Amino acid sequence: MNRTRLTATDIVAPPVAPDRLAEYRRFGYISDQTISASVVRAARQWGSRPAIIEGGHQLTYQELLEVVERAAAWLGGVGVGPGDVVCWQTPNWWEAHVLGLAVWHAGAVSCPIAPFYREHELRQVIEQVRPAAVVTAETFRGFAHAEAFDDLLGGAGLADVARVVLRGTRSGWSPFDAVVSHGSRQQSADVAADDPCLILFTSGTTSGAKAAAHSSRSLLAETRQLAGAWGLSWEDVAYMAAPLQHITGVLNAMTIPLQVGASAVLADRWEADVAVADIMRHRVTYSAGATVFLQELTDAARAARVHLPLRMFACGGAAVPRAVMERSEEQGIPAARVYGMTELPTVTVMNRAHPFDLRAETDGAIAPGCRSGSSGRMASRWPRAARANCWCADRSRCSATSILTPTGRPSTTRDGSPPGMSVSSTAPASSRSPGGSRTSSTAAARSSPPATSKTCSSSTRRCATQP
Repeated sequence: MNRTRLTATDIVAPPVAPDRLAEYRRFGYISDQTISASVVRAARQWGSRPAIIEGGHQLTYQELLEVVERAAAWLGGVGVGPGDVVCWQTPNWWEAHVLGLAVWHAGAVSCPIAPFYREHELRQVIEQVRPAAVVTAETFRGFAHAEAFDDLLGGAGLADVARVVLRGTRSGWSPFDAVVSHGSRQQSADVAADDPCLILFTSGTTSGAKAAAHSSRSLLAETRQLAGAWGLSWEDVAYMAAPLQHITGVLNAMTIPLQVGASAVLADRWEADVAVADIMRHRVTYSAGATVFLQELTDAARAARVHLPLRMFACGGAAVPRAVMERSEEQGIPAARVYGMTELPTVTVMNRAHPFDLRAETDGAIAPGCRSGSSGRMASRWPRAARANCWCADRSRCSATSILTPTGRPSTTRDGSPPGMSVSSTAPASSRSPGGSRTSSTAAARSSPPATSKTCSSSTRRCATQP
């Protein structure tokens, strides 16, 4: 089978000065921890704590480890190992969460695919990563996912790829129960922190799906930074209706809970009334999503005459009108903007301790590990940047300060993913200038050691003084 097997040497990135790398280590921005060992670590520290809640199903961290080890053993039995790519396109079901973690536990590279991608985008993803295994639902929201994968894998010459189907049956596919019900269990794989662990695709200004590759070092640096900025711990509970296949879902429902022992409540679709009920029932303390999520959640809570227990709602992907944040604040939902992209998830971050005016009018404090610079194209150097080329529809104006303020930004899609962003692991993408002429912008963003990520467009951002 002609499939992809990735290592750190497969993704070219410029070198980083030893003193900068030492600085990142000294301040705790990066470590040698790997994502493959995260479930073991979480089970050891918080074994009896709830890890995943979805519908009527709940797993503790110890129970999660057991099914993850069995699923990883199954993957190993069908030939999936370190460096192999596993594609999964699923709703936010607990089984998907388990298999996503099992991919990492086996040392393989997780390639989550947005659930709204159809044949056109799926074909591009499959042909680029040439997976060793795929996971999907039989059908969801009227689309026959498993059938589509069969057709596309056959067309790509990957007819013998291992397949797992969730909540359904199909000839040639292994049901989830068979993957986790056998007696074999696998220890976490021994992989390097700089080896790729995650490939995320995003649609941009061209018709092609573009990919960003994260390593354990970059993904866990981002995870620690967010968890620390928001003050999250084992006492917290996340609510996630944004897809697990989006960086928002990966961080807030998978890696952050594993890092701090929090619980993740999953929803396979966004329904504001259901979200209010779930948040109240499970005493959810933090969530993240697009502006429309915040607006609808506020309206639903107001209609239900309840004050939600949320301590944080992170909002990004589009402009967040002050009026929306004022109404959410009145309803007891402290919201804060974040600004980032798939390959660099949080360029800025705030929490509820920041004054409301800063949360309502700015994108927040520039995250640790980056120095502010001069007005112009935004160039960033971070411990958390993925190894990829990127283009993002934003422009910055910075002073020698550390709060970023947007004065314009593209709108967002309902699932929370920002449009107008292209990511490519092979070639730079193109963008359009305000006058409509095409300009080219290239970025070499590296997991760790990090490099530089550049953005350009008609949108402008301004820095202000951090409190």
